[in-house]
Amino acid sequence: MIDFELNRKRKESLSFKIIFIGGGLFFVLTGILRILLSVRDGFIFDLYFIINIIYALIGLAWALQGLNIFNLWPNSSVKIDDNRLYFNSSPFDKTISLLWNEIERIEIKVNKLILTLKEKNTLEIELGWIPYNELISIKNEVEKLAGEKSINCKRI
Repeated sequence: MIDFELNRKRKESLSFKIIFIGGGLFFVLTGILRILLSVRDGFIFDLYFIINIIYALIGLAWALQGLNIFNLWPNSSVKIDDNRLYFNSSPFDKTISLLWNEIERIEIKVNKLILTLKEKNTLEIELGWIPYNELISIKNEVEKLAGEKSINCKRI
C-alpha cells in the first residue's frame, strides 16, 4: 500500500526563505503605501484601490510562503491499495481514481502508466511530477498488486 502527499511543509533553503520573505515584505509595504497615498489624496473605491489591495495580499502570501506557514503550491497525492489506484497531481488536473477490477492491462513506462480498461478505453497517467524514489516504489507496488490481481502488467 502506498499513501503519500507531495508538497507538504518542506524544509526550504535559506536563500529561498530570504527571497520569498523579502519579496513578500516589498509587495506588502508598497501595496500599503499605495493604499495610504490614495486615501490621502481623497478616497475613491475604484479599480486602482482594488489592485493595490490584491498587490498587498500577494505580498502577504509570499511572506507566509517564505516562513513555511502557508503553501502556495497545491498538494498532490498518490494512494495505491488493494482496492484502487488514486492519482491527484494538482487541483487543475483531473483526479484519476480507478478500481483494480476496471483494469485489463498495465504498461509501465519511464514516467507514465498506460492502463487499458475493460471497456477498451486507454488511460495514460503521467508520473513526471513524482520524485524519483517515490516513483520507483509506485511502479513496484503497481506491478506487485497487478500480479496479485491477475492483471497483465509489463515494463517497457
